[in-house]
Amino acid sequence: MTGMQRFVTYIYTYEDEQKKYNSGYAKIETRGNSGRIEIHLDNNDTGGGEAKVYFLAVYEDKLEEVHLGVLKLENGRGMGVFTFRTETISNTKLTFEEMAGIKIEDANGQRHMSFWKDVKLPEPEVGPEVEPKVESEVEPEVLHSMEISMRNVFPDYTMEDIWKNLEKNRSGVQLKDDIYALKIELSDLRELPKKYWYLGNNSFLLHGFFNYHHLLLGKMPDGRWFLGVPGVYERQERIMASFFGFAEYLPEGVWYHILEE
Repeated sequence: MTGMQRFVTYIYTYEDEQKKYNSGYAKIETRGNSGRIEIHLDNNDTGGGEAKVYFLAVYEDKLEEVHLGVLKLENGRGMGVFTFRTETISNTKLTFEEMAGIKIEDANGQRHMSFWKDVKLPEPEVGPEVEPKVESEVEPEVLHSMEISMRNVFPDYTMEDIWKNLEKNRSGVQLKDDIYALKIELSDLRELPKKYWYLGNNSFLLHGFFNYHHLLLGKMPDGRWFLGVPGVYERQERIMASFFGFAEYLPEGVWYHILEE
């Protein structure tokens, strides 16, 4: 194999073969016969321990697991780097070109997977008295919290109320003399109006969050609210930011999206 490949793939937690929520990302790079994968798992329910890491290949309509190594977890987070040979993955006859994704499975059996090729997962078995599941778009994990957003309880709940609620537990940052913002978590998106919940699956937002470990919620001098993603003003990042709806930039290092009440 010649040439070079480099890409980022986002990891999701799966339950009963269904994608539930984003739980990290992996950076994969191949150069000639050498490969490297850097895994960041950042939204795992397991406190600590170890998780097994596998490449996934499609073979005879089944997912073939190829063991890569062990990822150490601490406080639900883990970061590890694994190297491999692109023409003989883990001493098998499988090549990297045959790999379709990765799988991370912790000691409790919780699975986190990512696919960069189209793969149809096997349907879960359904008992005779169990109503089969209906395919639907799954909301991101941040929207499945047992806590119900106040926006959905009180129709007149405003962005000012949302701000005051988040301000109790989040630190702030002065972006400009007249712009102050809160550093918020990915899970805080559930506090926003429902029409903005889709941003929990926005690739640019997720990439920024896992790089800088926070998002920003603030108010412009003209009264408009915005959701910000930390970043740098570079040509490639500007193109990606614009493509994913964060076309505006503050010199203090924030790409932002205006929230309309």
